[in-house]
Amino acid sequence: MLVKGFLIQAFYIPSRSMEPTLDVGDRVVVNRLAYRLGEPRHGQVVVFLRPTGIDQGSSGGPISWVRRAVAQGLGGTPPGNEDLIKRVVGLPGDVMEGRDGYLWRNDVKVDEPYLRPNTFTSEFDKVRIKPDHLWVMGDNREDSADSRSFGQVHRSALVGRAVLTVWPVPHLGGL
Repeated sequence: MLVKGFLIQAFYIPSRSMEPTLDVGDRVVVNRLAYRLGEPRHGQVVVFLRPTGIDQGSSGGPISWVRRAVAQGLGGTPPGNEDLIKRVVGLPGDVMEGRDGYLWRNDVKVDEPYLRPNTFTSEFDKVRIKPDHLWVMGDNREDSADSRSFGQVHRSALVGRAVLTVWPVPHLGGL
């Protein structure tokens, strides 16, 4: 429970939102210390908690983090939340925009080699990322509920950084 709750944890990929990087059924290992010891960066794949609006508790502070870690260490997601996995594309202060079928950051088209060729990113107006927040998007832009639909993600919601695909064996490799 200590290792799973505080250091690393395996997560199951239930949807197509991160294809082609991750397929339905893949299992990834998440470094739960990554953002306790460091800062998120553009392009990293992260797991975070998204409130579902049911039975939500406090989302910030060390006591809340320990409570979430224990709940996840026992194999569950804290009540009122769901685990999501997406790619960090915007950091605090960045200005994000969906324009001409592409993602733009600070008025520069983002190079996204992890997307399938000819991937279309839907249009969205410019948004400046607030302090302590991130803009996250799925790699399968046409089939992903992400910051375009639920907004910016607070840094305190991060569970950790996905670092390795471990199952199935043919998909074994780093992220």
